[in-house]
Amino acid sequence: MIQSGLVAATVLHLFTREWLAIAAFGIAVSSLDDLVIDTLFFGRWSWRRHFIYRRYDRACAEDLVRADPGWMAIFVPA
Repeated sequence: MIQSGLVAATVLHLFTREWLAIAAFGIAVSSLDDLVIDTLFFGRWSWRRHFIYRRYDRACAEDLVRADPGWMAIFVPA
C-alpha cells in the first residue's frame, strides 16, 4: 500500500516538474520579444534625441494646421 502511494507521489512530482520546466521555457521565450521591442524603442528614442532633434525642431499640432483646411470626407456605415 505504501509502495503505490510513493509511486503516485513520484509520478506527480515528475509530471509537475516537467510542466513547470515547459512553462518556464515559454515565459522565457515570450519575454524575448518584449526585450527586442524595448531595445528598438530606446534605440530609436536615443537616435532621435542625439541626431534628429539637433537638426530639426519637434513637431507639434500647430505645425499641422493649414489656413485652408480643404474638403473633408465623412464615412457613414450602412
